[in-house]
Amino acid sequence: MILVGDIGGTGTRLGLYHPKDSPQEIQHSTHFASKDVDHLEHAIEQFLEQTGAHIEQAVLGVAGPVIDQSTTMTNLGWSFSSAGLRERFGLQSCTLINDMQAMAYAVPFLREDERVEAKAGNAADNGCVGVLALGTGLGTTLLVPTKEGYTAVASEGGHTSFAPQNEQQDALLAFARERYGHVSHERVCSGSLGLPTLMEFLLSSNPTPSWWTTCQTSGQAIAPAVVAAAYDEVPPCALARAALTMLASILGSRAGNLALTSMTTGGVYIGGGLAKRLATLLAGKDFASDTFERAFVDKGRYEEVLEQIPISIITHPNPGLLGAAAFASM
Repeated sequence: MILVGDIGGTGTRLGLYHPKDSPQEIQHSTHFASKDVDHLEHAIEQFLEQTGAHIEQAVLGVAGPVIDQSTTMTNLGWSFSSAGLRERFGLQSCTLINDMQAMAYAVPFLREDERVEAKAGNAADNGCVGVLALGTGLGTTLLVPTKEGYTAVASEGGHTSFAPQNEQQDALLAFARERYGHVSHERVCSGSLGLPTLMEFLLSSNPTPSWWTTCQTSGQAIAPAVVAAAYDEVPPCALARAALTMLASILGSRAGNLALTSMTTGGVYIGGGLAKRLATLLAGKDFASDTFERAFVDKGRYEEVLEQIPISIITHPNPGLLGAAAFASM
């Protein structure tokens, strides 16, 4: 039996996969809040105790750079290696892959009801596929066609430098640079860092709504609070909606850059918990109208090329686990 995992900054998901099964057939899928366990080894210990499973191998997608099969997670601080996990759990093999690689490997196995169209287009057969994840952080990668199928490229593309596309974003860059120095895309386009930065930027020139004060004093997570204020408040909070509209624009532009950089004629897929929550907004069906799509195609002379590239939002509940199982099946 193979242990598969999606080890993220907010949540750790573990499951069991038998190599004779389809990657869709993951057993005992279990979620741990990363803040509730001291280390990955403790999460694995709890999982094995709960399931009574005996594992021989492991494939783990990790939210951070994997170098020589070792990692220190970007937004969590856990450090571990495949050698250490092999020794600790008596494994024959243990492979660490970047979490974006895991998400990319899931794409060919997605069912029709596990994705939502955000932008129509014409995907080329055997074309390169772009994959982004909008969640706790921001990730990007590529799924590249080969003679044997597809291979996913390890990437930390969410940490590339933010490039503003209009005067408002020029001001946002100046605001964020003064606070943080280097301003990555993740700093302005993600759940844990991006939405707080966008809200603080907007609040620098607007009155503070009561829900924001409550959020700050209670220690509530900011991303779900912003989404709730934009959708559930009566009336909806205009400032929260402005922040999400900016987020959609920045994400669209970053996705367009990825599509141009690698000519992702096979389409673009966007996963992550925040993207799934904002699927209708990214599809142009909410208050942001077609902000996301316009930012995606707004690349001057290459607008017509980008208009042909379809975009889908991944709605599968555990694409990282699915991708880890897909990698294990190769």
